[in-house]
Amino acid sequence: MKIVPAVILGLVLTASGVYPHEIPADVRERALKVIRLLESIDGAREKPGSRARTAVVDEKSVNAFIAYQLAVGDDPLQELVLKLRPGDKVEGKAVLLLKGKHVPAFLKAPLPFVFEGRLESAEGRARFHIDRLFLNGQPIQTALVDMISALAQGVSGERGSAGGLNDWYGIPYGIKRITIGKGALTLHY
Repeated sequence: MKIVPAVILGLVLTASGVYPHEIPADVRERALKVIRLLESIDGAREKPGSRARTAVVDEKSVNAFIAYQLAVGDDPLQELVLKLRPGDKVEGKAVLLLKGKHVPAFLKAPLPFVFEGRLESAEGRARFHIDRLFLNGQPIQTALVDMISALAQGVSGERGSAGGLNDWYGIPYGIKRITIGKGALTLHY
């Protein structure tokens, strides 16, 4: 999985059917509830004349789902913890760990990022606008993360474009948009 899409997908909740055993049981159970919710949304076909529906996922469940997704993958994104704020705002901490013989030495240590921004979503797609971004406590530009993402993609042998922090990404089938409030997000489907 690419770094930038991993962050976006963590925010917009993609699901997988793998069940890791190395995460605590309570975290796993919260994550599985989110996965079941996403599967039910995916399985529900829009019927003519049906009205819009919503589902609320609390912050603890969002973070449990993200931890679960990161545990099942082999992704440079090692940690992502979010705080959900009113007005579609998100604060978070992410830790990247780049591996490989072609990764410069200064990028091999865990890279701790702290960020603030806003999620925008419409028509089954989402993107994250970064307002503030810090690496090791120092403010940085989003272009640096895009560059690290491209580097990680090249090292892992993935093909195609790494995408950027401000790019639009698809969200799970059936979800039309996502809104964020204090301590929870709402899936509109």
